[in-house]
Amino acid sequence: MKTKKNNSGLLKIITLVVIMVTSAMTYANGGKITFSDSFGEFSKNTQKTFEVGDELYMQTTLPGTLEDIYNKHNYAYDFSDATYTYNYGLRVYVDGKLDGQFLVEMPKNDFDSKTVVRHALASEKEDVTQQHFPLIMQWMELLKQYEEGMHTIKLEFVPIYPDIAQKELPVVASGTFKFKLDKNELMAYEDRKTSDLPPSTIESQQIEDRIVDASSELYTGAFPIDAVITDMEGDWTYFTDDNGNITHRNLIATVAYYWTAEDKCTLKSARYYEKHQGHGAFGPLLFYKEVEGYYDYEVPCDEVTTADLSKKENY
Repeated sequence: MKTKKNNSGLLKIITLVVIMVTSAMTYANGGKITFSDSFGEFSKNTQKTFEVGDELYMQTTLPGTLEDIYNKHNYAYDFSDATYTYNYGLRVYVDGKLDGQFLVEMPKNDFDSKTVVRHALASEKEDVTQQHFPLIMQWMELLKQYEEGMHTIKLEFVPIYPDIAQKELPVVASGTFKFKLDKNELMAYEDRKTSDLPPSTIESQQIEDRIVDASSELYTGAFPIDAVITDMEGDWTYFTDDNGNITHRNLIATVAYYWTAEDKCTLKSARYYEKHQGHGAFGPLLFYKEVEGYYDYEVPCDEVTTADLSKKENY
């Protein structure tokens, strides 16, 4: 059972954003980002050149915890604020040009203690793909805009949250690798990775039905028709108070919505929670807040339901 403190926030929320950056400060005692084709003996298996179809993992070694870095720069991140959905970014430079940024929220317990962070950018392994699917898909989308051939990729780790998103930010770690892009191989890789519905991490019709119910009045003109549990932690995450008593549990799920005016279906991801009522019992499942950029795209309606959506009684 995973247990976290009550003030922990969202987990692993990722979105791809292109932003303008005027300048960047380099951290005096900077960390480093290294790249490998294995999560195993990372330090002994690093490599600098990759191509489509390779396993591509990155490890960021920070000069301190993210909390230390925030304190150094007088930043203040509020995990209880529903508008705060990311606390660090991975800036992506391709051939010297800033082309995107992956925004991530590190959970509270890791924020206070972790100095090594790992991500997968590409993988053919089912378990790795399931855990890192949003970032893998966004990395693939980024590659699609470039010409074939060898490219120089640089990633930078920066502390960032909504209140300072447009300010000069310190670069606390960076790393560079070469990537050989083959368009035909990328198209084949995309075919293997793309699906209308994201992979589920828990199979539970009962929980899925409750998630649909909890999502019924979130968006004007949209009706939930199906749900998939997509929490990369793989199960419920339990939260405790300072005395170790369970206060609530939550998970991330992706819901398919039918939009009546547009006659279309989209996926949206959100965090849902249940309050602990004592003696192992939990209250009703409730919507907490969106997980922006996790899974958020249009899907064919016939891929998520067999119902006739023109008849209101079917949703």
